[in-house]
Amino acid sequence: MEAINKERLSLWLSLRGRNTLAIGVVKRLYRSYYLSSCDPLGLGVPDINDEAYVSALSRSIAAEKGLQPYVLGPLRIRTILSNSVKVDRVAWYVGIPRRLYSSKTTLTHYTHYRVEVLGGMVDESVLKPVVYDSLNIGSLLPVSIIIADRRARKLSSILAQYLVFSMGLEKSGLHQYLTI
Repeated sequence: MEAINKERLSLWLSLRGRNTLAIGVVKRLYRSYYLSSCDPLGLGVPDINDEAYVSALSRSIAAEKGLQPYVLGPLRIRTILSNSVKVDRVAWYVGIPRRLYSSKTTLTHYTHYRVEVLGGMVDESVLKPVVYDSLNIGSLLPVSIIIADRRARKLSSILAQYLVFSMGLEKSGLHQYLTI
């Protein structure tokens, strides 16, 4: 994981050197704990993941104002890599309603993701290209992320099929190798 973060930082710095803004979108919030560590809403609940934190916020917003999109941020996040390199980012947490009406269901009413940029840029115009997809096109996640995910899955599938073929294994066992 450390190597991936170093490579990502190198790529972001390279793009910044060419005056290109790289916008990161994180959709698996259950793996991060930034919000409970800085507790911007004063919930006082330590050690819960970001998904649980914004879900509590979503329930509160839905109860008070009905289902509507919201943004929490900007928040400054600092990560320290193993070689003591500090990586500063600015992040916004976005909540997009799954439906425009309330219903009595145990399912969450919102899709959540984090939008982040490297450095100290706190201009909310960064959110426009990302949130536009979700609100105006009707996609819960940014369309560019959905397209990138599909391409990555297809490429992974092709590589796995090639690996199984080149090793002379049975095609029927392909699913087993894809789930490893």
